Amino acid sequence: MLTGPQQRILRWLSGFPANLESAWDVERSLSLPGISEGLGVVRSAIHSPITKLEQEGLVYSRMAHVIGGGRRRRKVFHITDAGRNAITHEEIVETKSGSLVGITSPLVELSGREQELTRNPSLLISGLPGIGKSALLRNLAESQANRGEKVFWMRMSPFDGITELMEQVECMGASNDPKAAAIRISGEDCVLIIDELQEVHERHKSSIENFINCLIELDVPLFVASRAPIPFEINID
Repeated sequence: MLTGPQQRILRWLSGFPANLESAWDVERSLSLPGISEGLGVVRSAIHSPITKLEQEGLVYSRMAHVIGGGRRRRKVFHITDAGRNAITHEEIVETKSGSLVGITSPLVELSGREQELTRNPSLLISGLPGIGKSALLRNLAESQANRGEKVFWMRMSPFDGITELMEQVECMGASNDPKAAAIRISGEDCVLIIDELQEVHERHKSSIENFINCLIELDVPLFVASRAPIPFEINID
């Protein structure tokens, strides 16, 4: 399963034409500094996810002349066919009567969770890593979609602000204003799931907090999962 940073890197690289893969001169945007600037994160945040992507064959690197980067060749990155398939696979899951939009966690069978799977207006799940928070959310999403609901799935990462979260559920061009984004979601008449909330970066924390509180005020059915401690107070009953 791709992490949020890996998804962002693949989406960035997928925006460049394939003919650059054999070009001598390539854009700075395909180098490590260019990718970090394009995604709005420090370069050190790119190293681990892009190394993992390369190990898994989803991207590859080579040496090329970077335009504006001097005479010395530099390492650049390209997405592979497997990488392109990875970011398009099951982004929209059609169910028996509804739909599930977003890049979700895998669906695994749960037992003894019947009470939690019963429809609640909203739900906050918090706890230690590995206890099954995302698995529970995935089953909740499947249950809601099979009842005919439209379900939007957002996965938080340190790279993501409101705009990036909205893009995950295909609300392209949405406002970065928390209230405007919440109103846009409420107009979709959907159930909204936000997973991995603990990954929110400090620079996005205030706007994401306002976004979630606006969703609650607008009575959007909302399911949120976060490792403890939760990064900010959420007033879900």
